[in-house]
Amino acid sequence: MSTTVPTSSESTDPRPNYFALGVDETGAHHCYCTKTDRVYVVADVDVSHVQDLNGRSLDEWMEFVDVKRGWESRRYGRSLVDVLVEGLDGIPS
Repeated sequence: MSTTVPTSSESTDPRPNYFALGVDETGAHHCYCTKTDRVYVVADVDVSHVQDLNGRSLDEWMEFVDVKRGWESRRYGRSLVDVLVEGLDGIPS
């Protein structure tokens, strides 16, 4: 029986390298990098801020942005119920 050990260039993490967190009230896009544990904030076409989470949770970042700027649209930390209610709100009665 042979086994294969992943090399440093191979990832065993099932998460994507990056995923979108949402857009804040100023229009800046927030994106999380799973490999570096950093949040990138992109305003217009430039990276306006890079935040190392240093062991803090994404939930803490999301709450920080919610208090400081607010969210225009949020993709991380929403439940299926939140998404369904938002979708149903747009349907005329």
